[in-house]
Order: sequence, then structure tokens, then C-alpha cells
Amino acid sequence: MTSPASPSPAPLNLFALAQANDPALERQFAAQSAGTSTNATALRDMSALVFATGNVTVNMRIDVMNQFFATEHMTNIYEWAKEHSLHHGRTQEELLREKLGRWYEQRVKFDEAFIDGNQFRYGALNIDSLGPSKFGDLCVVIKEPFWDDHPVAYLKGDSLKTFMDSHHNLLEDRLRVSVSSKDRRHQMMALKHSSHLTQWEKKDWPRKVCYTDEFVEAIFVKSFTSSQIQEVRIDKGLFFRMNNIAFNNNARIQCTPEEIFQANSFEIINKILHRLGIPLKVIC
Repeated sequence: MTSPASPSPAPLNLFALAQANDPALERQFAAQSAGTSTNATALRDMSALVFATGNVTVNMRIDVMNQFFATEHMTNIYEWAKEHSLHHGRTQEELLREKLGRWYEQRVKFDEAFIDGNQFRYGALNIDSLGPSKFGDLCVVIKEPFWDDHPVAYLKGDSLKTFMDSHHNLLEDRLRVSVSSKDRRHQMMALKHSSHLTQWEKKDWPRKVCYTDEFVEAIFVKSFTSSQIQEVRIDKGLFFRMNNIAFNNNARIQCTPEEIFQANSFEIINKILHRLGIPLKVIC
């Protein structure tokens, strides 16, 4: 006779966990940043920099940003699957598996572990870099006042690579001590990189702490709109390549249809940004 399966654990409140860990982060930061050593000074400087300039950013592909401007809504993966299942006659699970590939099990299991996990949207804590560009070449900076009314939790690393084991189980104990609210995000970022700060030049800090394979992840529930965008960042090389394709007939001859489509889409985005008064910042 087989024993009944164990009931699934009750979903966790990620934002409550973030608030609960803030005091521990504050104590840890106070202990490590005390004194006049080079390491303590660097820790305080990084914390102050993140506090003053840190923003949540979301990386988007060019086609995704066009869709965002058309709908004024940042669609998450589950909303995308639901919408496409209605139009293409395929199940949401099929679409999710296809879209997420090898990350399907981990993404779904992680989100299922939390209250409102199927509404989660993902970004990064950024201090003036292009962000994790593997998720999209355009880096959207969200205005800070948006977070006054919308909770956000910060994880010390990529949620799937850092907080899920090889059997797709949440590493809850690790997560509980690696999450913060907005109030302590600057200290968590500094503590995360405390052993490296003195080895890096300060001018390199922004790109060292937030790039394709290294970032503090930001998780939130509510979508922002174009009115909450502070600026959009793009790599200098990509910016000139897109403009060259869009306006240089000789360049277009040598491009694939996909490249031409991307350049035309970027031209539309550029016009929308100009009309809305949203700066496009080109980063070297």
C-alpha cells in the first residue's frame, strides 16, 4: 500500500521575507564597514553609490519593447503563454516549455513557491550599466517613485542559478538570508561584492556588479507603463549598427531580413521615445 504524497508546502511571501532579512543585513553591513580600512571604506562607498544612483532596470529585446509601447504593459512569461495559446491553439504549458527551454522546470517551480509567483516580473539592480543584456539589448530604467507604491524584492543573484537545486527544489534557507527590500538593497549589493571592491577601479563598478552573468535580481508584481520610464540605455555599437542599417541602403543590401526588421523596429522605438520625452542613453 502506497503512502499518500506529502502536501505541497504553503507558498511563501517573498516580499515579507525581504523585509524580515533587512535587520540582519543592516547588522552585517555595520560590522564590516566599521573603521578606516581600505575594505571598509570601499564598502561604504559602494553602498552610498547604490543608495544614490541605484535603479531597477529591465532588459528587453527590440521586438518586446515595441510590443510594450503598443500595450503599455510589461507582459510576463505566463501572460505571454496565455495570450498566445488563445491565438495558436496550443496549451500554455507547451508554449512555456518551448519558450523557457532547459529553464522551464526551474522557472515554474521557483515561481510556484511564492504567493503571486505567476505574476512575478524580473529586473536587476543597476548603477548605470547596460544590465544583463542576455535578456535584451535595450535596458529600461524605471523611475524610483514607482517603487513607493509597488513592493520589490532583491535577490543576491540569479533566482534560478542561485536558489534552485539540481532537482528543481527551492533552496529556502539560502534565499532567506540573501534577499532584501528596497530599504537595504544598497547594503546587500555592497556586501555581495565586498571581497572584490578594492580590486576594481571605481569607474568600473557599474559594469562589474550588473552585466549578463552577474547581477542582483529585482522581482516585482505590477507592470510599469511608459510614464514610469526614466531612460532607455543601448550599447554604442548596436546603436550605430541599427542606424546604419536603417538609413544606409548599401548596408541593407548585406543584411538579413531579420536584421532589417530589427533596425526598422528600432527606428520606430526611437521615434516613440522622442515623442514621449524619454532619453535614449548610448553607453560605450
